[in-house]
Amino acid sequence: MADDAHRLSREDRAELLRITRSRQVSHGQGVRARVVLDCAEMGVTEAARRASVSTTSVSRWWRTYRHGGVDALLAVTPPQGRPTVTDDMLRAVLGCSLTAPPDGRDRWTTRAVAEVTGVSQATVSRIRRQHFPPVTGLDVGEKTLILSYVDIGPRGCTLGFERETGESTGAEPSAVLTDAVETVLCAALLRRSRADDAGTTPDGDAFALLRRAEREWLPEAPVTLVVDQPLDSSARRWLTRHPTVTVLVRPGPEWPAQLHHLAARIAPTQLRELRALQLRIRDAAATASGEEPWTFTWSRGLPRATPPPEPMPAAPASVQDISDTVAAMCSAIADGGVRPGEAISVRLISGLSGLSRPRTSEVLNYLADQAILDRRAGHLWLPAPTPRDVIETYTARGLLGTALVRTMALQRISPPAYVDTTLARISVCAEHRLDAETYALDMDLQDQLALAAGMPRISWMFVQLTAQVRLFISILGLDYRYPTAEIIADDQRIIDEIRSQDPARAVEAWRTKVDNCVRYMLGQLNVDDRRN
Repeated sequence: MADDAHRLSREDRAELLRITRSRQVSHGQGVRARVVLDCAEMGVTEAARRASVSTTSVSRWWRTYRHGGVDALLAVTPPQGRPTVTDDMLRAVLGCSLTAPPDGRDRWTTRAVAEVTGVSQATVSRIRRQHFPPVTGLDVGEKTLILSYVDIGPRGCTLGFERETGESTGAEPSAVLTDAVETVLCAALLRRSRADDAGTTPDGDAFALLRRAEREWLPEAPVTLVVDQPLDSSARRWLTRHPTVTVLVRPGPEWPAQLHHLAARIAPTQLRELRALQLRIRDAAATASGEEPWTFTWSRGLPRATPPPEPMPAAPASVQDISDTVAAMCSAIADGGVRPGEAISVRLISGLSGLSRPRTSEVLNYLADQAILDRRAGHLWLPAPTPRDVIETYTARGLLGTALVRTMALQRISPPAYVDTTLARISVCAEHRLDAETYALDMDLQDQLALAAGMPRISWMFVQLTAQVRLFISILGLDYRYPTAEIIADDQRIIDEIRSQDPARAVEAWRTKVDNCVRYMLGQLNVDDRRN
C-alpha cells in the first residue's frame, strides 16, 4: 500500500484521471498519470507490474510527482534509446519455449513470440541475443555429450552429461535440437527459489543438488554436472569423494547463455530423445502453479551403480535418509554449525541433506529413538561421546559383520558388482591422497556388503551402527589413521573370500579388517581415554 503521507489530493486525482482519458496528451504522459494513480493506491511494485514497466521507472515518476506535482510529471522527457525490458517481459519472452508454438508450427519464431507476448519483435530479438549469445570458435575434437539427467526445483537446477567416444565436428547443430535444449534450460524459469525474496543463496543448495543427483542418477563412469548454484564447503567435500565427477557452475544469466555451446556438444543421435523430453517439460509446465514450487526430474533410466537398499518394513526412516542426515550432521560439525551438547537445528540439517524439513525431523527423531542422538526437554541434541563409545560401537558392529560375512559365504551370496565399483572408487581416492574420502567410502562398502547378505534385520542394525560410528568420529574429531593401502587390501580379501564360498576364511578376513580399524583408532587414545 502507498504511504498515507503521500495520498493524492482530490484535485490531483481528478486531473490525473482526466489525463488518462484524454486524447490530447501523449501515450507516455497517459501511462505516467495511470502509474501515479496506481502508486497512490497500491504501491510502486504493483503499479510497475500492472503497467509492465520497471520499478526503477515507476519510482522515478512517483518521486517526480511528489516533488513537482502533475506539471512536473507531464514534463518528464522520455529516455532516448532502447525501451526498458521488465522482468515480466523477459519471463514472457523466454517462457514461450515452455509451450507449444501456435498454429501447428515446429518452432517458435521471433514474430510468433512478439504476437503472443505483445512485445515488439525488435525487443524479442534483443532479449534472445542477450540471453542466448552465439558461440564462436567451437572446439573441434571435444567429446560429444549425452544429456542423461535433468533436475529443476526450488533449490536449483542440475544437468547431467555423459561423454561419448565420438568427437564433436564443430558443425552447426540443427535448429530442432537447439530448440529442445532451449526448453530444457528455460524450465528454470518455473522454479521458485527460496532465495528470491532474500536475494541470497541458502547454504547447502549446491550440496543438496549433488546429493540428489547421486541418489537419482549418478553412474560410475566419468560425468559432468552443470549446476546453477555456487559451490559451498559441503559441495566441495562431496566432490573430493567423487573424483570421476566434473561440476560446472553456471549461475544467473550464465545458465541460459550456455544454450548454443551445449547444443553444439550434444550428440545429434539424441535428437529424438530430446524432442520427447521437450514435450514432457511442456506438459509439466502446463500444470505449474504460482502458489507451489515447481519441480521436474528426468533421467535416461540408466541402472544405478548402487540400487537403493530396501528399508525395514517397521522402520520410519530409510537407509538412504539416515545416511544423508548423518552426512549432513557431519558437515555441520566440520563447519562449526553445531557442537557436542548443542541443540540440533532441523532447518540447518534439512538444508545440508536435501531432505524436506518434516522428513529431516522424522529421521532425527528416529536417530534419537535409537540413542544415537540425545533428546531433552522436547529438543534433539548432539551427543558428547567418549572415545570408548567409538570402540564399543566398532566392537558391536564387528560382531554383526561376522554373522553377515559368514552367511554370505555359506549361502553362496556373491557380493554385487557395485561393491567392486566402490572398491575402485576407493582406489582412485587413495591415489589422489584423499584419505578422509577413502575412509568414508570404505564404510560405504561395508554397508553394501551387509545389505546384500539377505539378513534384513541384522543388516539394518549394522548400518545404524555405521551411522553412529561416523557421527561419533566426526564429533570427537578423530582420524581412522588406517593406511589406505591396507584398506584396499583388506577389502579385496573380504570380497575374494566371500566369492570363494569359504565361511572360515571370509570370517578371518573380516576380523582382520575390524582388528585393524580398532588398532589404528586405539593408537589415538591415551590411557585415561581408554578407561572412561
